[in-house]
Amino acid sequence: MPYISVNLAQTLNDEQRTDLARAISQAVTVFPGKPRPEVSMVDIEDGKMMFFGDEPLEHAAYVEIGVHGHYEYEEKDAYTAQVTKVLGDMLAIPSNAVYLTVSEYDIWGVRGKQMTGKKE
Repeated sequence: MPYISVNLAQTLNDEQRTDLARAISQAVTVFPGKPRPEVSMVDIEDGKMMFFGDEPLEHAAYVEIGVHGHYEYEEKDAYTAQVTKVLGDMLAIPSNAVYLTVSEYDIWGVRGKQMTGKKE
């Protein structure tokens, strides 16, 4: 189960949050072994005060995804491109205002137990 945290400068309505969560979840399918976006957990925090230096931003995003296992650079790059496109298409966030990190974990707890191994 990937955990995806999305921090946004814009304030969204409930429908926009739901649509964004679906689209962001769908993007995880670029990772091998993650064919089911419905098991992704998405946390959206909108209306945040975001700055570049001392300049406030109206359209910006920071996305962090935590995944069980380790993936190739090309897979992480494809995920970054897809999420950046989603944010641009849905919220008009320019690509130079989208930052994304991928955290990979060998051990991941779910359903009351730890999972180990390379991939889920």
